[in-house]
Amino acid sequence: MSARPPDERPQPARPTPPLLFLFLDLPFGAAVGYAMIAMPYWLRAGGVSLAEVGAVSATAFAPHGLKLLWVPLLDLGQRRKVWYLAMATATAALLVLASLVPDPVQNLWLYGALVTAAQATATTGHAANNALMALTTRAEDKGKAAGFSMSSRKAGVRGG
Repeated sequence: MSARPPDERPQPARPTPPLLFLFLDLPFGAAVGYAMIAMPYWLRAGGVSLAEVGAVSATAFAPHGLKLLWVPLLDLGQRRKVWYLAMATATAALLVLASLVPDPVQNLWLYGALVTAAQATATTGHAANNALMALTTRAEDKGKAAGFSMSSRKAGVRGG
């Protein structure tokens, strides 16, 4: 039995086509785009002060900095697909709920909480997607998969 060099990993049995990652990061891009573009626009249009918009935005984006506290838990098991699907579904549901809040200016705490929760689920799903990309993509396709993933994120942010 010959030993593999330590830096060579086995190829996945059923590799993921790199093109699939063009679509898998759309929930993350949509959530970030919503919080970065739509939310501040609607709040300012509703008469919310720039300071309050900044406070709501800072709170909404906090999960992106704090995710290092919970994202390592994704590596404890083999259920990254389940994590991804659950977080993508939760992100979509939270964005719909945030969009349905009647008069976000008058319900700022609820609106901000929903957008913040969407950022937490989006960033967790994004981490699960990155793990899936690393583990299920053939070595020679990793660059393509990363390029498709980046395109997906940018399309979501610009489309949000």
